[in-house]
This record gives sequence, C-alpha cells and structure tokens, in this order.
Amino acid sequence: AGRRVVVVGAGKSALDCLAAAAKHAEVATLVVRTPVWILPQKFLGIPLRFLASTRWFADLVFPPYYDAGWFRLFLGYVWMPFQALLWLFFPPILWLHFAFLPRAMWPTKGLRWQLWHGHSLSICNIAAMRAMFRQPHVSCVRGPISRFDGEDLIVDDYLKGCQRRLPVDVVIFATGYREVWSALFDEKTRRELDPNGEGPDLYRQILPTADLPGLAFVGRVLSTSDIVSSFVQAQWLAHVVAGSLRPPPPRP
Repeated sequence: AGRRVVVVGAGKSALDCLAAAAKHAEVATLVVRTPVWILPQKFLGIPLRFLASTRWFADLVFPPYYDAGWFRLFLGYVWMPFQALLWLFFPPILWLHFAFLPRAMWPTKGLRWQLWHGHSLSICNIAAMRAMFRQPHVSCVRGPISRFDGEDLIVDDYLKGCQRRLPVDVVIFATGYREVWSALFDEKTRRELDPNGEGPDLYRQILPTADLPGLAFVGRVLSTSDIVSSFVQAQWLAHVVAGSLRPPPPRP
C-alpha cells in the first residue's frame, strides 16, 4: 500500500496485476510495448470464452484448413463472402470500447491477424477497466523500457515521442515473449517449416505440415480460453505416436 507500482505487459495477467495495484498503490502505471485486443466478457449476451473454444466458431471466422474434405472445402468457399462481411463489421463493433480506454492501449494489429498468428487476447470486464483508468492515479504508457536510473524507470514513450521518467518502488513484469525457434534449425528445415515467413506452418499447432518426421511442437501456442492446452496437445501427440490417431499427409 502507498507504493508507486509499474506493471509491464498487455495481456490478462498484466491487467489483473494493474487492477490489484490500482486498489492499494499510490500510483499505478501500465507500460505496454505492443497492445493487444481486449475483448468483453460477453458478446451479444454469450460468454466469449465459450464462443472462442468451439470448433464451429473457428469455422465461422477462418478459412477451411488444407486437409478439409471436399464438402467442407465447398462450404468454406461458399461462406467466404459472408466471412469477409463478418470481419468487416465485427472488429469495429469490438473497437468501440477502446474509445473509453487510454490511447496507449489501442491495438496496432488487426484482430484477425492477431488470432491467425496465435497471439494472446485479453477477455476482461470492460466496464471495470474503464472505471479503473478514470482514477487519477492510474495511467498507461506505450513504449519499451529503456533502463533503470536509480529509483526511476526510463520508458521510451512512443506516443509522445520522448523518454519518460517514472518514479517507481515496485515493477511487475507480466510480459509475453518473442520466440526464436528458427535458431534451432538449419536453413533448409527453416524454409520447409516456414514457407510463408509467418512462423511454423503446423497442423493443430503441433505437427509440421511439411514432411519432417520426428518433429513436433507442444506448448508453442496457448489457447485464449484454456490454460491446459499443452496437456491436451501432449495427449493428442501421444495418440499419434501410438498409432491410434492418423494426421493428414504432409503438404506437397
């Protein structure tokens, strides 16, 4: 209580830490380098965590996967114009609540890009967040940490184009991470794993779609609604290794 707290991060953990700090700290500041989409707990009265964990929701918002059968591919291509309209109207509706949040928290990437590339989302109580940032001792700064200088934290403020000095007693790091998986493989394997330069092309985010036997990824991408994703992935992979599940053949 009574301390100056800085929380570093943009995900759900960072927002939870900031909410706790806002109740007791003298000053609570959120430092965000790359803002992420913050979604409401409910959309059209339906809990969003239930929507995000269903297979039909993925079929609704994403194109069919390469191994889909002919009927599913047909339905996917028929649905594509409606899917384009959905992505045209859906993000702006969700964007409305950002008008009541600090500009430093406005996301810099589109919602579809963020979902497609497996980046985290935050599902929060939007009304509580608005009320929290209306308090005079709570603020947000967008930019990376430059250095510590005594009891101050120096942050490169992207929006103001200058360095800011934040007096601080406690710093909480609730950040994500940037993977450097490509350093593990030779150039030929990297090209086969990542033919489009957008990260490994994986079936169910586990097995390479290229012909790379003996290679699998577990825990690389986590679900937005279930923290036991790695356990489920490990169980699925165990069935594949045991021969009780057969994944689709490698892409040509």
